[in-house]
Amino acid sequence: MAVFQVTTALDTGVDNTVSDNLNLADETLDGGGLSLREALLLAQATPEADTLIFASEPGDTFASGGVIHLSSTLEIWSDVTINGDLDGPASQI
Repeated sequence: MAVFQVTTALDTGVDNTVSDNLNLADETLDGGGLSLREALLLAQATPEADTLIFASEPGDTFASGGVIHLSSTLEIWSDVTINGDLDGPASQI
């Protein structure tokens, strides 16, 4: 199981796509960081169930919560957990 940390609320330009090589480092360095869409596509490219989390430490993009305005529908076709909980009681989205 891999954990992918979303580091940007952007969903446009290079943060709206992934490269053919599906490389986490490349996707994190392009544009504004690792977008929710990029993290989801990378997670779905692995055979096991993966988890998406949001950068929420002090100073991070989602330290005080946040909104991601999607440019199009997200499609989920594999086993992935999106953990959007920022305050600790383990709610998931």
